[in-house]
Amino acid sequence: MAVVVGDRIVVEGQPGTVRFVGELRGVAGTIWYGVEWDDSARGKHDGSHNGARYFSTSHPASGSFIKPSKKIVVGRSFLYGLREKYLGDAAAMAAEEREAAETVADQVGLKEERSNPSKDPSRNRPSSNQDGVLHFGGDSKIEVETLGWEKMARKLARLDVLREVGLSGQAIAFATTSGRKATLYGGSSTVGKGRIKECCPRIEDLDLSRNLLNKWTDVAEICAELQNLKSLRLSNNRFQPLFPLPEGLDPYRLGGGFASVTTLALNSTFISWDDVLYIGKWCPSLEELHVGFNMYQNLSRNQTATVGDPKFATKDQPISIVQSLAKLRFLNLESNALTWNDIKTLRELPNLQTLLLQDNRLSMIDTPISPTDFPSLTTINISSNSIDSWLSVHRLNAYPKLTDIRIRRNPILDELTDLDLLAILVGRLAHVTRLNGTAIDSRERRDAEYFYISRMRKVREQVSTAEAEQAFAKAHPRYGELLAKWGEPSSTPVSSGASATNAVNATPAGSLGKRLVSVLLVSEDGKHDPIEKRFPTTMTVRALRALVARLFASKAGSTRRGPAKVEKLVLEYCGVDKRTVELNDDLRELDFYSMEGGERILVHFS
Repeated sequence: MAVVVGDRIVVEGQPGTVRFVGELRGVAGTIWYGVEWDDSARGKHDGSHNGARYFSTSHPASGSFIKPSKKIVVGRSFLYGLREKYLGDAAAMAAEEREAAETVADQVGLKEERSNPSKDPSRNRPSSNQDGVLHFGGDSKIEVETLGWEKMARKLARLDVLREVGLSGQAIAFATTSGRKATLYGGSSTVGKGRIKECCPRIEDLDLSRNLLNKWTDVAEICAELQNLKSLRLSNNRFQPLFPLPEGLDPYRLGGGFASVTTLALNSTFISWDDVLYIGKWCPSLEELHVGFNMYQNLSRNQTATVGDPKFATKDQPISIVQSLAKLRFLNLESNALTWNDIKTLRELPNLQTLLLQDNRLSMIDTPISPTDFPSLTTINISSNSIDSWLSVHRLNAYPKLTDIRIRRNPILDELTDLDLLAILVGRLAHVTRLNGTAIDSRERRDAEYFYISRMRKVREQVSTAEAEQAFAKAHPRYGELLAKWGEPSSTPVSSGASATNAVNATPAGSLGKRLVSVLLVSEDGKHDPIEKRFPTTMTVRALRALVARLFASKAGSTRRGPAKVEKLVLEYCGVDKRTVELNDDLRELDFYSMEGGERILVHFS
């Protein structure tokens, strides 16, 4: 099939887009393809050769010229890719041949019907469905051998039960071969129509990622025949801009095939945000949208659609985000170059619950502009960004429904160990119930908040001026709230060498210390004498449990039977309130519990 500008091709496993077809100056008599490669490392230049420019590339070294060869894999039809994947290459080729014959029959029938209206068009269909020879045209002018077609037909019948179809990396570029040829050579745009619906009408989940699709008209042609389609994945295709559409093509008619789609994946397609919004209008049921890895530097709406319904978009009125994505619940914008100012343009989406923003350029989080901003947002991922202020972390509390947060690999967290990270963040985030994938129950929250105020107490004790007091309150806005909730933690002496100014914004961090704390081990049943022992704060509860059992067994002596297995450890603090915490997380280190020495651990034996 002829290669034209705009086609997608694959050469030795590397996909690219044909940007030029023709001769090069100084190289007579040879046709060359100018290709922009998806992987810029494969290219050599920007579309120029010997001082002449033949095409332009998005990357300065992603282009090259290649000669036509058998190594070039051109796009093929959706139906061919489907049949080859699920039935094998022989069945796919046989079906293509049969459809080609039927297309010829259709065209011959149309011509004869025009020249002789009395002729029965049905005579132009195949005269037999058995193996042997099919006769087309009524007068046997066209004969096609059909050996094996009956067996092939039985195989094809299996495809009509498919609901989930994975066709990633199948070099698919258009809907049907007959339809593609008709379009290229000026034939009817209806050629091949209905064959996808006849072949696989029940598809609900379709993966067309990493193919050679480049026109939305081809995607729409496929989807228009899949009336049950719910999930459509098109990631790693490279689409041409949606506009301008072919002359006379109504964009709303084009979008009719997307009416039932609820999930759409467009990662790494480099589709413009304006086109995303227009396609969102095609998908009135859309709930989940993936547009990561598209190099978005903003979410501004610069392009305006001048076709279609003027109530949707005109030259003076850009596309409305709320109208396009009204039912959207899940939005993936990972690995772009967006700031929080861009994210704020999404604040009016009424049903948005999950927002993935990892690996962008967020340096701060802002408070809501209006109390109704992000009214349904419950989940956010802001990992791998540039957030460098605890104030931004605290501003997440201004979104009261936000309970599931992922926040890792940001500068503000660099000095915290994994053990500190959970406790400090839970202490600062009032509404979180899941943090970095870990569920936070009431016990976890209680322990983390007490740990937080214990640590902040040490910082607070270094504050000596009114200015420092204000700075502390700004840096730790939940401290007063948590003091009222849990009371004053045990105070400890403060190092005289500490700087009050630097301490105000600090989170006592890094290692939790390799100190030893003195603890009195007390048998809860009173049957064993207390044991006073010093433990390193880096010891885990699991190790402590095993050591406590050995200590009491050793104390009992070899002539007496030692205590049974340790069932439970309960830490009793030294404060006036004698607060107690069960040590039931075997992976916690003791310093998590802010032990200062002098505490008691009540040992329950089974």
